[in-house]
Amino acid sequence: MMMWSDEDRIPKPGVEFSEKDLDTLQNGLNINCSDLDFFEYKGKTHIFYANGNQMTYLFLCEAVYDGTEKDFVESFFR
Repeated sequence: MMMWSDEDRIPKPGVEFSEKDLDTLQNGLNINCSDLDFFEYKGKTHIFYANGNQMTYLFLCEAVYDGTEKDFVESFFR
């Protein structure tokens, strides 16, 4: 359902990282997306997931699907 991407290495505006964490975010082994959670708010589905390597680090990421939870889930079966 989800694949890791270099887009996950871009900090969300307003979120600050230490120099070490920013280096890990931008250069660490990025091979995993897991632990998905989502909810619908004002007709959009907000998706939160862990990204990293499952061995030494992870970062929580957010994505937004422009549609309802129902549309989001049903899209896997179309």
